[in-house]
Amino acid sequence: MIGFLQTTWKKVVAIGVGHITSDPIYNTVGQNDVPLCKFFVQSDQRGKGAEKEYESYVVNVWKDNAGYASNFEKGDFVFLCGECKVDDFYTKKHGKTEYLINADFVIPANIGAIVMQLQQVINLLNSQGAEQPQNAASDQNGFTDYSSMEIPPEFQDIETDI
Repeated sequence: MIGFLQTTWKKVVAIGVGHITSDPIYNTVGQNDVPLCKFFVQSDQRGKGAEKEYESYVVNVWKDNAGYASNFEKGDFVFLCGECKVDDFYTKKHGKTEYLINADFVIPANIGAIVMQLQQVINLLNSQGAEQPQNAASDQNGFTDYSSMEIPPEFQDIETDI
């Protein structure tokens, strides 16, 4: 399922999971040969009762992330996040709304689920007034730098399927 959030700058951000329904096409565009990877994603939306409705999205991944995204294949289940727009040209021509997602990143869905769970834990801890770890430092923008933190021993031997 892909959800949408509207930012304070009136941009719509899409975030969620879906299946790639076409093999990604990688090429370069423009005078500067900017890398672009394009593919289609289908995501189920909550329907009434047991019925599910499916939405399709055109996904563009630009620049450095385009090369990584081109490694995916049709049928892969991915987690993505990026700005979403309605493709007005396609919509007017075909009478059906087509959504275009300019993805900031696309990763395997199992990793995306872990990222979302970690973000929920961090939000929960922050909402409960949890103190920042002693060896984590905040920078001038208010972000916390966890790169210098030690990994607890119980997590050091975990093997990932990445």
